Amino acid sequence: LDLERRGQPYALKFIASNTYASSALTREGTDKDKVITIIPGVDHFPLKGNYPESPSALLSVADFVRPNGYVNMIKALTALKSKDWQLHCYGDLTLDADYIRELQVLIRRCELQNKIMLHPALSGKALSDAYLNSDLFIHPVNFEAYSKEAVDALAHGIPVVASSGGGNSQIIPAKMGKLFKPEVVYVLQTIIDELLDNPVLYKNLAGEASKYHKQAHSWEQSVNQFEEVISKLK
Repeated sequence: LDLERRGQPYALKFIASNTYASSALTREGTDKDKVITIIPGVDHFPLKGNYPESPSALLSVADFVRPNGYVNMIKALTALKSKDWQLHCYGDLTLDADYIRELQVLIRRCELQNKIMLHPALSGKALSDAYLNSDLFIHPVNFEAYSKEAVDALAHGIPVVASSGGGNSQIIPAKMGKLFKPEVVYVLQTIIDELLDNPVLYKNLAGEASKYHKQAHSWEQSVNQFEEVISKLK
């Protein structure tokens, strides 16, 4: 929003990634006619083939930095450590070494060394395989206008648990995931607990997530919309 304010005198148009971001711009005083929403495209990923009765392979993909909610996720999972699950987290390990050490200390203090693993960031097929090998995607980031990681999980057919902060409520269909209020650890814990213990709920979410690719916005659509905007400005 700060960048948008500084760009006001110069920008002919503002392109936002979803209606949440568009609304945020207009609330800041941007002329509504200058704001255009173009949803990012989704790659054509392979789909998860078989789902377990209950999720045990949990996945998170987000850089290891303080705003991304890892501490809350670890605290939420601490009360569930007697249950059958493992969480693999992938992100950039070089951005905040002190924070990584804090997370590792917290994991040891909560006796979750065999439950929660922190890995370097992945890309390409390796990242796609990580999605396919998971049963449930947990995205603890407190605020995002557009969560590409959550969208990619859905595009692989993986149901999502994510914060309701920012645009997640608009990009994660209600039948394909569960949302928790940012910073409310107990609600996140309750949602994960219910999914671990309620096969019917998990089956329903997984079944709907497996259909997400049918409604996903293609890159071809996004590119065409960009080209139309640029052509008009020219």
